[in-house]
Amino acid sequence: MAVTVTSQKELDKALKNSEPVIYIDSPAGVWLRVESSGSSRVEARGSSSVEAWDSSSVVARGSSSVVAWGSSRVVARGSSSVVARGSSSVVAWGSSRVVAWGSSRVEARGSSSVVAWGSSRVVAWGSSRVEAWDSSRVVAWDSSRVVARGSSRVEARGSSRVEARGSSRVEARGSSRVEAWDSSRVVASKYVAIHLHSKKVALSGDGVVIDVSNIDTHTTDDFLAFHGVKVQDGEAILYKAVDADLFAGHGYTKTQYPLGATVTAPDWRPSQACGNGLHFGYRPAVARSYYNGGGAPRFLEVAVRVDGLVALGDKAKAESCRVLREVDIHGDEVQ
Repeated sequence: MAVTVTSQKELDKALKNSEPVIYIDSPAGVWLRVESSGSSRVEARGSSSVEAWDSSSVVARGSSSVVAWGSSRVVARGSSSVVARGSSSVVAWGSSRVVAWGSSRVEARGSSSVVAWGSSRVVAWGSSRVEAWDSSRVVAWDSSRVVARGSSRVEARGSSRVEARGSSRVEARGSSRVEAWDSSRVVASKYVAIHLHSKKVALSGDGVVIDVSNIDTHTTDDFLAFHGVKVQDGEAILYKAVDADLFAGHGYTKTQYPLGATVTAPDWRPSQACGNGLHFGYRPAVARSYYNGGGAPRFLEVAVRVDGLVALGDKAKAESCRVLREVDIHGDEVQ
């Protein structure tokens, strides 16, 4: 039999009675504490919030939030969120999110996302994403993606992708790819591709090095070439993320992008800085990263005159654009 609890009193009673399955469905913002789950299976559901302590075990589902302490164990599923501390252990699935501290351990699968701090350890599988800080350690498998910062250490395997920054250290094998920045250190086997973004990077091994350290994506020519932007008849093909009504922007400066129309910025200034113009990404996914509208974004393919384009690294701005068509996240036309 399963029992559903919504308060600390009900939870304590269920744990004391060793109920086989306990579902926690507390109101949003109300935290419940599990100090020892014993033989009970505890699951956090809905928008419930749970603190797992000592040797307790919790499964997080839905949009629940769990903070794991001590030697507790958490399995995160769905869009749940977990903060792991101490020597806690987390297995993350689906689109769950984990922030790991101390000497906690995380195994990330699916499209889960992990930020690792301290001396935490992460093993990433599938298309999971990890950001490693301090002296944390990550082993990346399959098509997982890792950003290594501080003095973190990453071992990249399979077709994983690593962005190495700071004084991080990366050992890359298989067909993995590494973007090396700052004073990071990279050891790569024969079939690893390394994009070198800094002359301070220490490289060793037999990896294939693509030196892009002299490229400046804040110049138009380098921006177009580096990001592979298609240019036809003097116009660059870029992308814009908009809301359901085709609006984008901030506050009172929102601009609508009707299909087939030419859109012009009312505040245009050709400065090498954000603002004062219409902004675009070189891919729909990049445009989405700057989207701040409500609800799920829609994506538009636009044409922008190259001679009026101001490059800003991973995006660009212009005074005007022609809205060509609606596309999906991959750039394919929406029928």
